Parts: sequence; C-alpha cells; structure tokens
Amino acid sequence: MPEIRQCAWCLLVVDGAGRYSLQPGRKIKSATHGICPNCKEQMRAEIEQAA
Repeated sequence: MPEIRQCAWCLLVVDGAGRYSLQPGRKIKSATHGICPNCKEQMRAEIEQAA
C-alpha cells in the first residue's frame, strides 16, 4: 500500500501525479504529514513580514 502524504496545515493530500490537490476534509491519521508548497510560501511570507 503506498504511503499517503498530507499537508498538516491545509490537509490537502498528494494525488497520483505528485500534486497536493485532493481534499479529504479531515486529517488522515495514517498519512505522513508535511507542508505543501502553497502553505510553505504562506508561512515563509509571514515569517519574513514579522522579521
């Protein structure tokens, strides 16, 4: 069974093409949680603005 990857911020799940595009509507406990590119850029902008 392939590993499920989910963004811990917005909860989007990686599709078969490797893009964060599937929205399950809930946190999948068995998924690995990281940060999607969109959330990463938002967090980076917030950090830079605060600095």
